[in-house]
Amino acid sequence: MKLALMITPAVVVTIAFGGLSLPAHADDGSSSTGAQATQSGNDATATGTPTDSPSSSPSSTTPTDDATASPTSSPPDSPSATPTESGSSSATSTPAPTDPSTPEPTQSGGPKLKAQAITPLVVPAPTATTSVVTVKVGGDRSGVTGVTSLAGVTLGLYAAQTGGAALFTCVSDADGDCNFTVTATGPGGTNRNKQFWVRQASTGVPTGWVANTSLRTGNGDGTGSQSTPYAFQTPALLGGQTYSSTQTGSNGFMLGSGNTTRLASGGIWQQSRANPTLIQQCGLKVALVLDLSGSVGDDIGDLKGAADTFTDSLVGTASSMALFSFSTLSPASGATQNYPGLMPVTTQAQANAFQSLYADWTSGGGTNWDRGLASAAANASDYNVVVVITDGSPTYYNDPQQGPGNFTRAREVENGIFSANEIKSDLTTRVIAVGVGSGVSSASAALNLAAISGPVAYNGSNTAAADYYQTDNYGEVGTALRNLALGNCAGTVSVVKEVVPSTAPPGSTDGAQPAGGWTFDASADNGVTVSPSTGETASGTGAIGFGLAFPGGTPSADFTATETQQDGFTLQQVSGMNAVCTDLNTGLAVTVRNSGSLGFTARVGSDQAVSCTVYNRAASPTADVTLSKQWVINGQTYADPNQPAAFLASATLTGPGSVGATPQPWNVVRTGYSVNDTAQIDENTTIIGPTLCTVDSSKVTSVNGATTDAALPYTATLTQEHNTVTVTNTVTCDTKLTLVKQVQGGDADPSEWTLTGIAPDGALPGPSGHSGVSASVTPNVTYQLAESGGDPLYKQVDERTNLQSNPLSTGSMTCVQVDAEGNVIAGYSDGINGGVSVPLGFSVRCTAVNQTATLILEKQVINDNGGSAVPGDWQLTATPTGTVPSGVVAQTVTGSLVGESFNVLPGQTYALSEQGPSGYTQTALTCSVNDGPFTADSAATVSLDPLQTVVCRFVNDDVAPTLSLVKQVGGEVVPATNWTLTGAPASGDSPTVTGNGSAGPTAVSAGVDYDLSEAPISGFDDSQFEAGDWVCTDSSGGSTTVQAGDTTGTATLSALNPGQVVTCTIENDAVQQGVTIDKTVHSTTQNADGSWTIVYDITVTNASTYVATAYDLTDSLSFGTGITVNSASWTGPTSGTFSGTDAVLTSTRELAAAASDVFVVTVNATVADSAWTSGSTKCTEEGGGFYNEATALSNDRTVSDDACSEPTPPTPTPTPTPTGTTPPQAGNLPGTGSDIWPLVGGGGVLVVIGAALMSLLWWRRRNRGELG
Repeated sequence: MKLALMITPAVVVTIAFGGLSLPAHADDGSSSTGAQATQSGNDATATGTPTDSPSSSPSSTTPTDDATASPTSSPPDSPSATPTESGSSSATSTPAPTDPSTPEPTQSGGPKLKAQAITPLVVPAPTATTSVVTVKVGGDRSGVTGVTSLAGVTLGLYAAQTGGAALFTCVSDADGDCNFTVTATGPGGTNRNKQFWVRQASTGVPTGWVANTSLRTGNGDGTGSQSTPYAFQTPALLGGQTYSSTQTGSNGFMLGSGNTTRLASGGIWQQSRANPTLIQQCGLKVALVLDLSGSVGDDIGDLKGAADTFTDSLVGTASSMALFSFSTLSPASGATQNYPGLMPVTTQAQANAFQSLYADWTSGGGTNWDRGLASAAANASDYNVVVVITDGSPTYYNDPQQGPGNFTRAREVENGIFSANEIKSDLTTRVIAVGVGSGVSSASAALNLAAISGPVAYNGSNTAAADYYQTDNYGEVGTALRNLALGNCAGTVSVVKEVVPSTAPPGSTDGAQPAGGWTFDASADNGVTVSPSTGETASGTGAIGFGLAFPGGTPSADFTATETQQDGFTLQQVSGMNAVCTDLNTGLAVTVRNSGSLGFTARVGSDQAVSCTVYNRAASPTADVTLSKQWVINGQTYADPNQPAAFLASATLTGPGSVGATPQPWNVVRTGYSVNDTAQIDENTTIIGPTLCTVDSSKVTSVNGATTDAALPYTATLTQEHNTVTVTNTVTCDTKLTLVKQVQGGDADPSEWTLTGIAPDGALPGPSGHSGVSASVTPNVTYQLAESGGDPLYKQVDERTNLQSNPLSTGSMTCVQVDAEGNVIAGYSDGINGGVSVPLGFSVRCTAVNQTATLILEKQVINDNGGSAVPGDWQLTATPTGTVPSGVVAQTVTGSLVGESFNVLPGQTYALSEQGPSGYTQTALTCSVNDGPFTADSAATVSLDPLQTVVCRFVNDDVAPTLSLVKQVGGEVVPATNWTLTGAPASGDSPTVTGNGSAGPTAVSAGVDYDLSEAPISGFDDSQFEAGDWVCTDSSGGSTTVQAGDTTGTATLSALNPGQVVTCTIENDAVQQGVTIDKTVHSTTQNADGSWTIVYDITVTNASTYVATAYDLTDSLSFGTGITVNSASWTGPTSGTFSGTDAVLTSTRELAAAASDVFVVTVNATVADSAWTSGSTKCTEEGGGFYNEATALSNDRTVSDDACSEPTPPTPTPTPTPTGTTPPQAGNLPGTGSDIWPLVGGGGVLVVIGAALMSLLWWRRRNRGELG
């Protein structure tokens, strides 16, 4: 039996009972140190120089990835309750606390524990400009979940999943660590944020190993098959970071879950051992491993038939067989148990007994290559060949089972490879994989069969060389296996010794049993060499094989064998012959001749396989002995081999006769003894993995059914024909779960969180408390892992793919096995789906990793338009949006060119905003992830991944203020374009704003005063207009300052700020010019009654060309003394009569621009004679005559105009001359008045003579503009 474990480098521990000492690990002489790997160290650089004969050593444990699913008898590969993965490896930045309370494993009463070697993982530390990618490389299965480290494997980092050359390479060291140091991953480095593919380098296979560059993945029934490249992509690399294949979270890769994720891996790089060459002898030690998954279905009978054919083919040879089965676990749910002990099948009776073991087996469940192969691996050094018959690729791994149950991922195949490697690790046991049916018929399925065996496919004629078979039916399997069984038997003779009990009738062979320890000498003629020439029959089979080397051209030879007779026995002939011989190929008898009393001769052809049986009768009653084993673990009794897989024991037994101590399988009969013979019994016990288990005792507890309490080694006297001895090992195991909180990023206190392991019904309570809390738990049941409290800006690493598997969990935890000092025993991993199942005797530490992310907000200000603001004038804010967890609030920082950083909740969407001075526009909002290039974020939102550092840069540019000039004209009486407006910078080269009627908007420089002015365009007289003040307004809401200039229509606009939109307006209003008045005497007429009618025209004209006006108009008569106004009235826009000599013709009468009103005043007056004589009929400036003055008041301005006419003196009425009277002579005037008025007008004199009526008119017009 192969026993393995290296406790410390280069130290072989032996485990001994009863004086028998065996090495604890029958290693292959490799250079591996057996160092245990941890997964969280970043220590000194280890280049990992490959050794000449790299091999594996116990250093890792296969990571598990899900909570255990209860075994089911449901149809294969589609279980009703699919197990989910929860495994991950730890990547700690906060050291996990050790647990000094965990006891060291102790020994009590003999067997030593097979502890696993523990050595800190040596991984180079990254620098600010380099990243480290570390890949764990594994070799052989160790215990249930363990994988030994493998040195000498060369891996490469490639740009693509396939093709291209390696950009970086590494070679795994003795700890199985393959460490890449990737340069130029610091800020601005050429490899920063690059992702690489880890692949096997073309020259990276150490001696004795085979690379598997692709594996078959797909559905468990064979559909959806894909040849999946075995390559894994790293995260985007950043300087100062280490990325691990056994780690989850943002710095992990390779390790994964997901029921249909093809490259979901256990995180340990697989490599297949080269398949050892099958031993060249007739007669094999065979382990038969049968797939009893539910997909076998109705073909179960054919499977058994193939196994029968194989078994029958070994009859007559020195062969023995062990039997294993698997479906969801091993043994399969439809099998009774595994039979790891080799049972002889030399005789047909033995073969029949072996066949009866599986005769009643049924199919059901999934496919777990890992456990089927691992069960055989525990005893692999006893076997020459392990034959695995399967109808599908694996869908489960581990015990308790884990995996999807209906899909093959890399993880299931990896674990099968590790267990197959353990079988081959003694370098003598060959693995033959036989795939049957459509589930394993594809070319991609051949990849997986080759991965657990070797690369050579069976082609119909290469039985000796073939590593794997793909056949359509089980009939072909039987034929292939028969050819395998007899392939090395041509030209051989197997001699079988059987002892006939003394009680058998004379001449009868009834009850004969194979017996070991009998010596035969052999020879042949015709120059044929026999090897060996002498030898002993083996225990159990009672057989020895002799090989015949035929010279060329020699077809046959006589073979002679002679036994050495033992005391108390006599040779018993059959039909007078000393032996009975059979041709194994044909089943026909071979002629035998006696050679002396103890020998026989048979003619053997060079292509024949002959088996000969020699019988001896015992002189005394025969005896046999059967050893059985039981384990009592924590009070529960298990009959071997049904105990947990980590607990192994192998027995040794002496006899019969002088045969010394040799391995003896449990529950297998050893014959050839006589009653009252003695046999010494001892055992070697190994516990692989559980560090919290103590072997309390190893004793013989029953002999022939009687209770016994005896220490080992124990000498039994065989007092009866069939003797039984039971050896019992009592073991006490603790099972411990510790919960640890680790924070990554930021400075949160891990003790703020409460961690809880939620126990299922009926199990021990799980731990609950702050980081480091621990409790003893029930093994192999799932505890859901949860946390509460803590900094709300941290998010638990969550890679759960099936949230229903552990609905009370809050995320993933990384669960690893630790020793008493808290050092990681690398490999075991669980917790990825929020649950942990702690194997019996394990101390498991689960770390809840909470990560934050860092957001840095930068502010950049561009002042290219005169602005003066600085980054600190802004407040930058990240506001959580959508569903916002409690405690997650908006965060605001003051703008800074170098940026202000703060933690944010990963996965939460944040809206980015800013507040700052007006006059600036946001020209860019760009973000950089992990020092990558800045890219635009048009949505102004960010959501960060865990541990991401995102820099978002707000860029604001000052907006040039704009200046517009606007001319307004009151009443729009003239076009605004009649004026030219100008805004001229008081200094500098800011543009001048100018235009007719309006100007701008024109971008101007901030901080510059502007002088504002206006001027009429050429040809336009603006004298009737009055300029108002310049009024400036900012439509952006800002303020302006305007200082009036020294002259009308000018002003200074004070410097504007960025972004102001200023419009400066000046309004020119047409000024009311008042009215003009024109008064004329229209007519002066003397009426028949002597009165006078004087008609005046008064014309009032609006002096403004542009605006209406209102006016008051009065009229006043200032006639000369002696002239009486009889009546006065007027007509025109208004009409009326005078009150006396005065009248208000109109009041506040509106008069349109440039319009005129005409009033007509009619006056009736009488001129007294005295007026003529007094001269008051004459017009003067003060009045007189028919003097009339009109006055208009408009726009606070009074204007007047007068008109005056002078009545003409009346013509005297001639006195009638009496008849006969002489008329007056010239020069004689009538006495009624002056006959002559002197009229002084430029010195002229007008004399009116006689009766001619002359009206001498004199008028004077006065138009005075006196302001009232």
